Amino acid sequence: MVTAIECAEFGPIENLRVVEREPVPLAAGQVRLAVSATGVNFVDGLFVEGRYQIKPPTPFVPGGEVVGRITELGAEVADGVGALAVGQRVFANLGLGGFAMGASPAITQFVGGTPDDAIAATRSMRRITMSRHPAFPLPPLNFVGTPSGIDVLKVLDTGVLPLINTGIAHKLAGVGQIGAGIAIAPPDVFLKAARALASARGIS
Repeated sequence: MVTAIECAEFGPIENLRVVEREPVPLAAGQVRLAVSATGVNFVDGLFVEGRYQIKPPTPFVPGGEVVGRITELGAEVADGVGALAVGQRVFANLGLGGFAMGASPAITQFVGGTPDDAIAATRSMRRITMSRHPAFPLPPLNFVGTPSGIDVLKVLDTGVLPLINTGIAHKLAGVGQIGAGIAIAPPDVFLKAARALASARGIS
């Protein structure tokens, strides 16, 4: 059993509950993490309240950014030098934010762009990720899941950098969002990550 914060139905975040859940069997290309920390973002609240463009089936576990250690590898995930391995500490983007812009054309227009720009952004994220998230299908992209799991080596190989959506909520409850923007992750962190992984595995 695993402990999780669950959204049983869309509504106020106060309705979230701590539950014990059966682990989901791993599909090909997936890994299981023991999560040590997770980001809490503005968009997570929108998901819980059912106000985001993508509505996952309930019940679901909110949160799109986590840090943890790999505890299990699914099929087609190599366990060895230069690949993911049990015990490895990783950051995972679970396919939201800039990776789901294809389903959020209004956000793109808000920061200066078109719906076509949003779809192109999501497609570009496919080039640097490991899989597609089964819980977040994108209707404008024929219901293919959002790109999930940033691959450091793919980022370095393609030169494509992860997109980051940012949102600013008013300090007064109920006013809502007052600003937004799009940022691009700095390239240096991926080179440093690749070097750290190589060093940890004894690769010079």
